[in-house]
Formats: sequence, C-alpha cells, structure tokens
Amino acid sequence: MFMGYIPIHIRHNPDITPLSKVVYAEITANLDEKGVCIKANSHFSKVFGASKQTISKAITQLRENNFIGVIIERDDDYKFKKRYITPLQFASGVNVGGDSQKFGGGGYRQKTGYPQKGDAVIDEKVPLSDVEPTLDDGGYAKNDEAYYSNNITYIKHIPVVENYNKNINEKQLAFLKNIVADFYKTQHKKYPNIIKSDWHKDHSLTHGSVNTLYDLIKIDEWNELKVRDTIRWAVTDEFWGKNIQSLKTLRNKSKNGNSKFANLYLKFDK
Repeated sequence: MFMGYIPIHIRHNPDITPLSKVVYAEITANLDEKGVCIKANSHFSKVFGASKQTISKAITQLRENNFIGVIIERDDDYKFKKRYITPLQFASGVNVGGDSQKFGGGGYRQKTGYPQKGDAVIDEKVPLSDVEPTLDDGGYAKNDEAYYSNNITYIKHIPVVENYNKNINEKQLAFLKNIVADFYKTQHKKYPNIIKSDWHKDHSLTHGSVNTLYDLIKIDEWNELKVRDTIRWAVTDEFWGKNIQSLKTLRNKSKNGNSKFANLYLKFDK
C-alpha cells in the first residue's frame, strides 16, 4: 500500500494521542500482501522524528486499546526474533464490518495474516504461550489461537524443515550424510560458538546441506569424490575453515561469478 488510513473510531477517539493515530496510519501504509506490517520501531522513529521509546509507547497504546494485534516471535533461547503488527477490524466492541474472531477482554480481532520477517523493540514481557504454532509451506506461523486479551502474542520460532531431495537413493544418502557429519563435527570443535553441539538436530541445516551436495554432483556435475575431498580439505585450511560454516552456501555465486564451491576447489586443486 502507498497510502495509510485512520478509521473514524480511532481518529475521533479522545484517549488516543495524535502520534498514536498517525503511527496507525503508517502501519496501514506498510501492510504486506497478508495484511501484516513488519516495520521496526526505528522506521517509525525516522518517519516521525520521535525516539524509539516514544514510538513504543504509541504502539502499546494502540495495542492496549485493541486497535492492533502484535505477535512477537522468540528463538529457542526465548530471545526476540521478529515482530508482526496487524490492524484489527474490531476495537472496543465497535463493529466496523467484516468477519472477525473474538480476541478476549471485550475487544475483537481480525483474523490476521501470517507473520512476515521483521524486527522491533518489544513493548512489554508476557509469558510464552504453551500453544506453539505450526508452519505452512511459506514458513509463517500458522496457529492463530495463542493470544492474550491485551493483543500481544508470544510464539516460539519453529524452523521450516527441509526434506531430503526425493531423487536421492539410500546409497547416495549415506555417502552424503557422512560428508555432512564429518564437516559439522569438525567445525563444531573449532568454532563451538558458531556450530552448536546439537547441530544434528537442525534438520533445516543437515537436510539442506545434503541437498546442496547432491545438487553439486547432479546439477553442477562435480565428481562426488572431488566434492568429498575438497570439503575435507576445506576445514583444515586457515582461510576456508573460517569462511565456510554451512554447506548450504556452497552453490552460492561469488563476486567472480563462480560458485563458492568452484572457488574452493580451485584452491584445493593447487
């Protein structure tokens, strides 16, 4: 959207500050295709020339008056990860049209779009819900039932699991999994703060790594033994050992136009 709007029940509300009203307008002007605003407090601060703390108060006021819904996503360590803001169709029991879901506490909420990527300052702390969201194919939080009466929801990040390429047979899978295991075990010993001890539980990492190696062999036509030996050498090299922390990036293009693996192999071959 290119234009924001302020509904009459917000525009004429004497309890809402002028700043909160224009912040609402800016939220609606920045909704994505799913009806979710992902802008950080720093964005609103720059637009209105106000501090992040002042913006946070404005967003809190909108939320506490049931004009917006806020979802805060946390990682496995319960640290802030993302924020999603959705304007609500109903506020303080005033029906402004459309289907809705009861939000609790007398207010109502519009069925929100799935969260998108974003960042922001958390307005206040609320215990994490016991209800963890599932994910659709796009990686968005799909469970819309874990919420609180003050329009703030806390969800735990659940990574999208990447499945193995269906064309990989059992013999190929065993070969590729050994390469992946050797790589991450070695890198964990050298860089424990980057590669965690439970790396093997991250299926997005392990499955994605296997798929990348398979694509190197089948699509890019690298010999499987050269792929294995090059990666084994890479973890021993001072430069490459530091610069390859994930096998999933090996097919990414470098500045010279080659894939990262191609540059790695040229160094190994010398």
